[in-house]
Amino acid sequence: MELITQSLTQPSSKTLKVKLFVDRFKLAKRRWRGQAEDGSDFGFNLEGPLEHDACFFQNESHSYWIAQSLEKVLEVDYSEDPETACRVAWAIGNLHMALQIVGLTIRVADDPAIRQLFTHLQILHTEKRARFQPIRVSNKIKSKPHSHGKGHPSHDH
Repeated sequence: MELITQSLTQPSSKTLKVKLFVDRFKLAKRRWRGQAEDGSDFGFNLEGPLEHDACFFQNESHSYWIAQSLEKVLEVDYSEDPETACRVAWAIGNLHMALQIVGLTIRVADDPAIRQLFTHLQILHTEKRARFQPIRVSNKIKSKPHSHGKGHPSHDH
């Protein structure tokens, strides 16, 4: 068994690509074990979680890649109504459920509480199997510098 501590930054494209399928719950962990599709065993002791399509190991003939499993999700298309999209996203967050934004679509894991919310609010949605990669807010929102106008002291936030 190979012990993996980080992903590779520049894997060779000349090796045979082998996938290790893993669900998003295991993928979010720092310590776990997995078996690639060729039967190779790996142990993971990571500083931070890996992501889908990350190369984590390579030898002379093979490179090993994370393949996040598909799961049941519900999608809501808001290409015509971004204000309502914000309200629905807030309602999903108010249930402490994670969501993913894919273009002009909100994607959420299929869950009875979400189905009940969509029914109650009469939200049209589509069921599908997809890779669910919820937003990690702490990594995505960055404060932009701003000014307060004349007379207000300058400072960084």
